[in-house]
Amino acid sequence: MSKSEIAEGKVKIMLRFKNYISVILSIILASTIIGCNSNTETDSSKKTTTIDDSTSKTLTVYYSNEPFYSETINHFTLRNSDIEVNALKFDNATVMDSQITTEFAAGKGPDVILLNSNDTSLDIFKMASNGAFLDLGKYISEAKNKDKYFSGLFECGVFDSKQYLMPLGFDMATLYTSEEMLEKQNIILKDEYSFEDIKNSITENIEKLKNDNDKATIYFSQISDLPQGPMIWMEMAGIKIIDLENKKISVTKDQLKYFADFAKSVNEEKNKAYNIINKNKTDFAGAFTNITFIARSDFFLSGVAYYRYHFREKIDQTYKLITIPKFDDPNSHIGQVWLYGAINSNTKNPDNAYALLEDIANFPADSSMLNNYGKYPSSINKDIVKINIDAMSNLTTKVGEKMLTKELADELSAIYDNIDQFNIRNAVVYSIVNDSLSPYLSHSKPFDDCYDDMINKLELYLME
Repeated sequence: MSKSEIAEGKVKIMLRFKNYISVILSIILASTIIGCNSNTETDSSKKTTTIDDSTSKTLTVYYSNEPFYSETINHFTLRNSDIEVNALKFDNATVMDSQITTEFAAGKGPDVILLNSNDTSLDIFKMASNGAFLDLGKYISEAKNKDKYFSGLFECGVFDSKQYLMPLGFDMATLYTSEEMLEKQNIILKDEYSFEDIKNSITENIEKLKNDNDKATIYFSQISDLPQGPMIWMEMAGIKIIDLENKKISVTKDQLKYFADFAKSVNEEKNKAYNIINKNKTDFAGAFTNITFIARSDFFLSGVAYYRYHFREKIDQTYKLITIPKFDDPNSHIGQVWLYGAINSNTKNPDNAYALLEDIANFPADSSMLNNYGKYPSSINKDIVKINIDAMSNLTTKVGEKMLTKELADELSAIYDNIDQFNIRNAVVYSIVNDSLSPYLSHSKPFDDCYDDMINKLELYLME
């Protein structure tokens, strides 16, 4: 063999070795990215995802620690084996928000983000206006089942006439109580009640029980809904704070005063309600026979069935459902979209990214979830809502009763039929209003001063 042939052979071997090393390094890098998790702030903050042009069948997804998302992503993956889904769950929403902000600003980030309005602080509407998200209008207008979605649903995800956000699940704000409880407290709510009726019933009962430390009027059954400000009530009632597109403030001073006073009244007894719950942690009867209303603004359908079952089994009382109506219309309800998604405008795989969002939006809860009062949102698909109500009407509880009576199932169907507005929370505005009015709620500052401070902050936000 000549010297030139030997040299050529060495070059080929070296090239093969380099290629082999490159493959190994690629596999290690991919495994590292897939294997990373967000259990700690340090690990999550170090991770950066770049959308890879060469992997059009791969979807990278960031999502908050929401069991519904885990279930639905798994459902999509099993039904689409040709699509590789790299899903990164963040246990800490603050870490996820920070990472999304950093990566999107650099033109990188995941293909899809799945958010929960109860824990995200992202300014999603400003991100949309700055071109961070893909316009989904084409996909939604061409969707085969678009007529199955609730009317007016997608409008809450529109900005600058473009569909940037995809609603994935919603619910209605609800008070759970019993006929016996209302009678005991001498609270009378007609079949058709207004927001004002509910507000008066709550505030009057708070005043009546203010010197009784063993009884409370209202308990919020989710940490994110601790009544620390008026915004949770304004969301329930459908009060619009700002018009971001036209850069103007929509809420009036009188409306803010009304809801701030209501929040102040509720705040003053919130510790009493939590003390009662903590004292009776393992005793449903001991806790909820001493609290008039249980409030919740998510998991509407499963919550209705759950509390009806426990009121009937634990305290043998006649369940009463009170769904918060719109402020100006007792016959209409607000759908709070608290689960939603968006697609990175730089994605190389928009079709599969939208396929994931659509699959999540149309995810049907199975009978095992329903039978165990699984925590899932109301589907944006009217047919799936009807299927779930029918399924729950046919399931039997441990005490041998139907999970939903026919009367309650009919009531739920009517409530869903009367939704005529959907909202997605603006996290920045939510914080501005609550933070600005907090000194008024704590009696440390007059309302007018707090109001002026809030207006200044909102005007600055609109001008940014």
